[in-house]
Amino acid sequence: MAGDGWLALYAPASTPSAAVSALSAELVAILPLPDIRERIVQLGMEPRGSTPAGLAEFDEGELKRWQPIVAASGFKVE
Repeated sequence: MAGDGWLALYAPASTPSAAVSALSAELVAILPLPDIRERIVQLGMEPRGSTPAGLAEFDEGELKRWQPIVAASGFKVE
């Protein structure tokens, strides 16, 4: 199974939902700007925005995907 690299922006759980929504909307709006998009592509990534709910769903999927692999590896946090 191959791994993927990705980046996301998170805020503390206490951040008001209106602020999270506004920040998310701004980030989604700037990703298609040519200079922003070009720089992200130069870094070898695909610029793709989401919503807070979409990120939460993605996170949950990644946990389900990797949890059994990490458990099978015997890795322990010290």
